[in-house]
Amino acid sequence: MRILWVSDSPSSPSGFGGVTGAVCSRLAEHGHRVEILGWQTHGSTDRWQGIPVHPVRRDQFGSDVLLTYLMRLQPHFVITLGDVWWMSFLADPPVQRYLDLAGARWVMYYPIDGADRDGLLPKGWVRALRTADVRVAMSRFGAEVTRACGLDCEYIPHGCDLDVFRPPADKDEAKAELGYDGKFVILSDARNQPRKLLPRLFDVAAEFARGKPDVVLHLHADPEDDAASSDLYSYRLREDAIALGLEEVVRLTPNFQMRASAGLPLEELARLYAAADAHVLTSWGEGFGLPNLQAACAGVVPIAGAFAASRELVEGHGYAVSAESTMLDEFGLVRWLLDRAGTVAALEELYQNRALLAARSARSRDFALGYGWDGIVDDWEHALLTAPQRRRPTRTQSYEWVAGGGGEQLDGLPEPVANAATDVLATLPDGVSVSVRMFERRQGEVAAAIYEDAFGEGDELSVPVRLPPFFDGAPRPRVGDILVGPADLGLAAMLRRIFPRLAISVPTPNGDPDHPQRLSLEQLLPPLVHYALVLDYGQDATPGIDLACAALGIPFAGVSTIWPALPGATPFLQARRLITDQGFSERRRGEAARRAEQTFGVAVIEKLRTLALAGQPDEDGDDAPAPAPPVEMFLVRAREGAPEDANETIAEYVSLRGGLILMATGADSLIVAMPAGGKAVLERQELVGFVGGIALDDEGKAARPLKALFAANAARQMIARGDLVAGGRR
Repeated sequence: MRILWVSDSPSSPSGFGGVTGAVCSRLAEHGHRVEILGWQTHGSTDRWQGIPVHPVRRDQFGSDVLLTYLMRLQPHFVITLGDVWWMSFLADPPVQRYLDLAGARWVMYYPIDGADRDGLLPKGWVRALRTADVRVAMSRFGAEVTRACGLDCEYIPHGCDLDVFRPPADKDEAKAELGYDGKFVILSDARNQPRKLLPRLFDVAAEFARGKPDVVLHLHADPEDDAASSDLYSYRLREDAIALGLEEVVRLTPNFQMRASAGLPLEELARLYAAADAHVLTSWGEGFGLPNLQAACAGVVPIAGAFAASRELVEGHGYAVSAESTMLDEFGLVRWLLDRAGTVAALEELYQNRALLAARSARSRDFALGYGWDGIVDDWEHALLTAPQRRRPTRTQSYEWVAGGGGEQLDGLPEPVANAATDVLATLPDGVSVSVRMFERRQGEVAAAIYEDAFGEGDELSVPVRLPPFFDGAPRPRVGDILVGPADLGLAAMLRRIFPRLAISVPTPNGDPDHPQRLSLEQLLPPLVHYALVLDYGQDATPGIDLACAALGIPFAGVSTIWPALPGATPFLQARRLITDQGFSERRRGEAARRAEQTFGVAVIEKLRTLALAGQPDEDGDDAPAPAPPVEMFLVRAREGAPEDANETIAEYVSLRGGLILMATGADSLIVAMPAGGKAVLERQELVGFVGGIALDDEGKAARPLKALFAANAARQMIARGDLVAGGRR
């Protein structure tokens, strides 16, 4: 069999990278021709253990190069290992058309780390899954959710190298090799990214290690991971450990980085596991949770959430800990926030009872023996050999035309298509019979359906925490924007060292912290609704700000009779709790709103909300700035049979008519920006065969990098033709 595997590169120090290497190397050993499209591979094709690893280019998932590789390599199977919504581009017409013609099959190997309140997936996700020829869930939880959505699927879990991850002959010696002599070692192999909830892990460590000088938490994560410097996750874990007094407890893997050149060989990673007594994973949901399995394989007792895929990998031999609270993410999926007290209790039980620790360690190893990679790859080979042939969905509509019979024969076709067909066919002699077949293919349709599902209920979970809008009509607060009484600027600065995304404002005229005046409550209400947090321990912000926060649903920390008391011995610990614990902050603001209504009445609360909304900028008002000239974006493709330099000619045409080339796609199309009415202008160019309007979903995760790329390309063109100079427009 010829197989193209699409996922993390096998040299990447990620879970998917490890799975890619383990499965692909063994399939190749079985005699199959395996090639990899590796997401961390750039430049030219590389080789990993003799397997070609092809590079991505502009798109991080390879959407702009996949079709080229398919035509060149002609695989029997395309296996994608990644989140469902990442892979939606394989449902687009060019890829599907190739698969139809070649008879190749798309195997989607996917994690499911949550479901909605009804135990189902968003409709757009189901649509993407339905498009795959073979669906392979990596967990029993994922298979159950998939089947609940009315789709069949295979179940093939990840595996573990049983000879590499194994209990050490001498645990004390394994600890001594890492300098952990006589220590009770907790390992957490968790990437420094939002889903893993590392601030919650530190909460657990701080509580459990109190009064125990022999406790070590070894965190296998990159403190400088790029994922920790994003809009939704801005976190400096070293600074947090120091602020929590954990500098002697938390140890990091030396020199480890989330890069292929600075990862950890599997044997070295196994040494970390061999030295550990327990493994803790505090994530809000796992699609599989490979560290749980690796821990069990090494005889390390795994502790993780009793939800999503983690439960099936820890229950019985480890500890499946319940959720402290739940939240809905932007897709409406339930996200579980691990109970810290339950996690501490599990660790305490193992710490106090070493006989229990030994027994659970042995049970963990026994459990993992059923997950050896050789058996897992046998399952893969069987699944591929028995996979059904490429299903051929109906992608056409057929119509019969008899010349002289009238245009109603094409009823059901879109009006522009019917009109064009009528004009052409009307010239035929009466009685001539013609079959008309219309191919219905819509680019980006599945991706659009996925993003259509987003933000209907729930919101992106972030650190620093940004809660969803609290009442009808309220805008979404901005992640990291906090309002601080001048007396608390020192506290805010301390928090910002840990959460660099924090943007600090004060409620004074012109934002001057030394100004003696404060904005009135009426002045403050309109901007207040945009903040993610308010700090006023010094009681020198605007009077009544705690009531306003309760009415608007803006988390508040400071002196107040309305807001429930915060856990934590210091203002820093209290504010940190609100910045890192979405579930707690959500419950607390609900209680504050209830108290405010009881004390001041519904009418006061509604008045505060009305004033806040009434003060929002009205872009349609008389005092609003003149709107920028409307700009439209289009996908433009040259007509069939056009010369090779058609795109260059089209680009020059666009530029001469005030347009800009935003991007050239991997499918030889152009994305262009044109002044209003640009579609008609583009269609007049004789080399243009197709013009379609496009729009970016501002809430989509890909919107920001695409906008940055578009802006850079546009700026270069504007500078070249003199529309833009350094510092701004002419």
